[in-house]
Amino acid sequence: MNLGKIGELLGIPLGWVMYWIYEIVNNYGLSIIIFTLLSKLIMLPASYKQQLGTVRMQSLNPKLRQLKKQYANNPQKMQEELRKMQEELEASSFEATAGGGVVKAVVSGKHELTGLTIDPEAVDPEDVEMLQDLIIAAVNEALRKVDSASSGNMAKLTGMKGLPF
Repeated sequence: MNLGKIGELLGIPLGWVMYWIYEIVNNYGLSIIIFTLLSKLIMLPASYKQQLGTVRMQSLNPKLRQLKKQYANNPQKMQEELRKMQEELEASSFEATAGGGVVKAVVSGKHELTGLTIDPEAVDPEDVEMLQDLIIAAVNEALRKVDSASSGNMAKLTGMKGLPF
């Protein structure tokens, strides 16, 4: 049977996973259920982010309508102000530390990690998990600073606090 390139790329490995599950449980129905649950579990982070984005956009609609009313007579000015703020934000960098300065992360306004500094004393081969946690904490804090700056800029433009972008 010719599955095509995509079919071979996805179908064959997934077929082996199904076969492996069947070998363990010896029941096709249960194998399909387990395979489905595993697939859903793997896709959970992406699904969560998609749902979160949808909820954020729904909460923005009334605020965006108010912004449109505010600049109803001059939509070009609104676009220019938004573009200028976005450019300023993207040109900025945000720094955060974790572990008392042991790990420092620098994130651009584009939400990209641009720098990571780790104090050599923090590297303990016996406790890699702690270093990983410190890196995650520093990067997440820097990203929160980007979001906070973005919300602050929008609040200046619109006069509304608490916008989720």
